[in-house]
Amino acid sequence: MRKRASQAGFSLVELLIVLAIFAIISGAILGLLNLAQARYRSEQQFLDAFQGARIGVDQLVRDIHSAGYPPVNAYDTVSANPASGWDPNGVPVTMIAVPLVGMVGNNIDQTCRVNGGVNPCTVPNPWELVIETDQEPDGTVDWIYYRLDRPGIAATHPPTGGGPLRTLYRAGSVKTCTGPPWVPMQCVGGNPLANTGVPFVENVTQDPGQAIDPTNNPAVFTYVCPGGTLAVPGTCNPQDVEEVYIVLRVRSTLPDLQTGDPRMIVLQGAARVLNPPQ
Repeated sequence: MRKRASQAGFSLVELLIVLAIFAIISGAILGLLNLAQARYRSEQQFLDAFQGARIGVDQLVRDIHSAGYPPVNAYDTVSANPASGWDPNGVPVTMIAVPLVGMVGNNIDQTCRVNGGVNPCTVPNPWELVIETDQEPDGTVDWIYYRLDRPGIAATHPPTGGGPLRTLYRAGSVKTCTGPPWVPMQCVGGNPLANTGVPFVENVTQDPGQAIDPTNNPAVFTYVCPGGTLAVPGTCNPQDVEEVYIVLRVRSTLPDLQTGDPRMIVLQGAARVLNPPQ
């Protein structure tokens, strides 16, 4: 009788050890993959917030640069008809742009004072701004209205460490005026605040319902009057503002993986009014 040859193989204990080692290695690899995915999502969200804020500041600067065109002297002089809503040169007031629009309540008032004083402006203010500019080839003048969520408007996002996030809105509408009477540098009956706009920059941390703090709650808009003075109460009218400083503090909604806190970025810009009233 021939002797059966012995067969080599793994024992049950050896298989269990191999499976345990494989499970440990697989778990470590999956953990690294999850960490990499979480870091990618955090970085992508932060980059999206930064890019959105950068585009927002760039657009604001461009809009303010183009504000105030066309001015009164862009037209030939013809006979005036104030009762019909024409300027002294005979040009319809809806075709003339002032750089910054002054508002008292819902009424346009270019005699109001920026940042308080006698007859203070409701708009412009640290959180809202209305400009006039010719943005269409048909010659009409448009109102461009920027506003940060005001007190009483719910925050766009729920609290994510550091308070609710707010949204900067941008609205565009054709300048419309009703009259008579026509008032110089003024559009009677129009309301550029009627269009509340669409979300423009999200995840903004500044809060219009809180006191202005240059460090923690800076104003979105700061106005420079003639002579280089910041808009102290009663210094100038809206159409006399020479420059606008812009600050946007934007926070990511996902926490940083190292610190556990949301990441913050601050973008600043300065836009000079290139078309003052003439």
